Amino acid sequence: GRQRLPTAPSARSDSVAALAARVERQQEDLKQLARHVNAEFTMARKAVLTPMWKERALQDIAQGELRSVCAEEVTKGFRKLAAVFEEQKVEAAMQRLSEAGPMPWETKVREDFAAAMDRLDSRCEELRLRADEGDAARAML
Repeated sequence: GRQRLPTAPSARSDSVAALAARVERQQEDLKQLARHVNAEFTMARKAVLTPMWKERALQDIAQGELRSVCAEEVTKGFRKLAAVFEEQKVEAAMQRLSEAGPMPWETKVREDFAAAMDRLDSRCEELRLRADEGDAARAML
């Protein structure tokens, strides 16, 4: 038979080759986009989780320090009172204080602390929700 000499590719093979090249470019673009989104997600997650961890640690530290400072101040006060009063008078004063209930400054400190804890809790919840949204966005990729 007759041999065919190599000729220019047909119009159909040209369009298939062009389409294949286009698909390959799009796949590469998608891979680059996925890497970028993944990197952004990782950075966002670190940005969200790090403050949450730090806030919890600071909260624990603050509560511990507040307790120790309060205990120290009460101890100092009792030492001063003990030097001035007899033990029976101190016991009677303590009984009157416990019957009177919390002092106004103590109530104010407790309210301020509770409000600060509420703000911290809402901030932590907001950050947790943002992290969950990031997880959901990442899952969609």
